Amino acid sequence: MKRPEKAGVVVHENTMPDGAWLKNYTMLSEMLTCEKYEDGTKRKTSTISVFVDQGAFKLCLNDRDMEQSLYRSGRSFGEALDALELALIEGKDDDWRAWGKKAKTRS
Repeated sequence: MKRPEKAGVVVHENTMPDGAWLKNYTMLSEMLTCEKYEDGTKRKTSTISVFVDQGAFKLCLNDRDMEQSLYRSGRSFGEALDALELALIEGKDDDWRAWGKKAKTRS
């Protein structure tokens, strides 16, 4: 990777087509893009953080509306995404980590 000459300057364009990679991850896509619940009430979209550590891709899905996070990892980015999608499909509430004492509960 070439170091940019000035901080904050984009040195190349994003080569990933918008949303194309999400078509295989319907639950994750919904978490990241849906701004309303089924009943029409507003929700904050989730965010995802990516870390690479000791040869593993580590993902953190941050549910900003419910104030909790879900963590998964894999040997590749795709494997980590697969693990995150599977966790969302399985829907185990105890996999989510609350952000603090004021975290909301899932219904």
